[in-house]
Amino acid sequence: MTVSYTKDVVTARKGAFFRLLFRWRGSVYKLIWKDFLLFVLFYLIVRFVYRGLLNKSQKRIFEEICKYANSYSSIIPISLVIGFYVKEIFSRWQAMFNSVTWPDRMAMAVTANIKGIDDRGRLIRRTIVRYMILGYIMNQTSICPSVKRRFPTLNHITQAGLMTPQEEKIIKEIPDSKVNKYAIPFLWTVSVICLARKEGRIYNDYAVSVLNKELMDFRAGLGKLLRYYAVSFPLVYTQAITIAVYMLVIFILFGLQFLEPREDGGEGDEDHVVNVGALLQFYVYVGWLKVAEMMINPFGDDDDDFDMNSLIDRNIEYCYLIVDDLHADLPPLEKDMYWDRENFTLPYTVALVKNAKKVNTEVGSAETVTVPEGKSEFVSGTIRLSVELNSAKRRSVILIPDSERRRRSTIAEDKDEEKHQKVAAAEEGEVGRSKVLHPMKFLQSMEHQLRTFDSSHADQPFDNRFLERDHEVDNGYGAYSSSVGSGLFRTSTGFVSGAYTGMKRAVNRGLRSAPESHQKTDSPASSGSSLSPPPPPSPPPPSLLLVRMVSFWHSLANPISKRFSGTEMDID
Repeated sequence: MTVSYTKDVVTARKGAFFRLLFRWRGSVYKLIWKDFLLFVLFYLIVRFVYRGLLNKSQKRIFEEICKYANSYSSIIPISLVIGFYVKEIFSRWQAMFNSVTWPDRMAMAVTANIKGIDDRGRLIRRTIVRYMILGYIMNQTSICPSVKRRFPTLNHITQAGLMTPQEEKIIKEIPDSKVNKYAIPFLWTVSVICLARKEGRIYNDYAVSVLNKELMDFRAGLGKLLRYYAVSFPLVYTQAITIAVYMLVIFILFGLQFLEPREDGGEGDEDHVVNVGALLQFYVYVGWLKVAEMMINPFGDDDDDFDMNSLIDRNIEYCYLIVDDLHADLPPLEKDMYWDRENFTLPYTVALVKNAKKVNTEVGSAETVTVPEGKSEFVSGTIRLSVELNSAKRRSVILIPDSERRRRSTIAEDKDEEKHQKVAAAEEGEVGRSKVLHPMKFLQSMEHQLRTFDSSHADQPFDNRFLERDHEVDNGYGAYSSSVGSGLFRTSTGFVSGAYTGMKRAVNRGLRSAPESHQKTDSPASSGSSLSPPPPPSPPPPSLLLVRMVSFWHSLANPISKRFSGTEMDID
């Protein structure tokens, strides 16, 4: 199992990490000591050959080789490459550990959903747990050498009590294929769950679904371990890193040798027998490579590999404890000692109270921040912030303080109240200098003008100028609507007068659209003449005109009062 040293560094005290350097089990010294001694031996052999066996010309050639090796030892970015390699190996190692499944959740689901304290209920629960552990062991014998040495064959598992002879016979009768047989016990587990449901020991189908889901999750973790074993880390990457590291070691072996000074005044090195820098570089690079070799398969026999046999023993003990010994073994429910107390604190021992520091973990770091009184007021202006949209476009957002929002809301409310007062005053007859009539008063005034106009212009001919503006229709009602429309499309301060002029023309057109011949046909003298032309269409009745005027006024009154409240409007 992974060598644990957490208890030794639980507190950051002086020398805690320094003492870890003297540990042997699981240390880097244990991984590289053989390679390190071999490197030192070769270094000394090269030095001895250079200084004792070579003549002057051969030494000159050897020195050129050493300078060449030293110049090229820094070309390869070995630190970056091997650092990335170790990081990827560690990520794979961590993922493989997270894939090691734990049967605790399944055991909890079994004891919660399969009822019965009799021997039959106990047998069903223990059988389900036994099948899970059996599948776990059969899976580990495929990938973990230590588990395989513990259970070399199926007969050893039967002798250990995790499988009956009949179950062993069934598994052996299944022909060998590329499919791992560890899944067979899980199929038996599904059948046992269905049997328990049929016997009524599982109360509903939802509980069956929960059990099957936990079982499938447990099996999925074991299947992931097999996939990690089948698909190794890319071999080319491992080969490239290994070759690069050992080529660098060869360059260091020659490039960091101490050279003799030349007789012609050439540069030389002071002889220290062994170059400490060469040993340090060997330790770092080869140490990283050995760490990666150790983590690439954590199911082996290294000190930091996973101890799967200990996990098997733990899982068996814990699962049988859940589904058998502690099943339905509930202590009596009693009131706790703090039943009548709302605020209480658990006691401390004397050993802790000396160094205890009570800290409220629910209070954040910003609770201690204070704002000066002179800077705690909201600003009266606006604050512009630059907001980035889609990482490409930007726009300015105006944040209005609350005080400014309240001020603007008050102004808006005052304006609305003022408008309501103007509307109320308009209904009474006057708003400032303007004169706006009530709809009923307007109709009364229009009726009076129509009667006056009819009596004073009865003998005048029809004004053809209105026909130039009303091309579409030739009857009184159409002329009314078209003339009103022409008046409505006027702008500026003449809008109201234009609208009223259009209305007056429409009324005039409606009441006076008949020519002289039509007026004569209505007289008794011309009633019997056969040569008189047929009467034109009769004008619309005054009631229809009044209805149209009321509709027009309702659509026009509010815009007029809002837009021309300061303009003198005279409808006489």
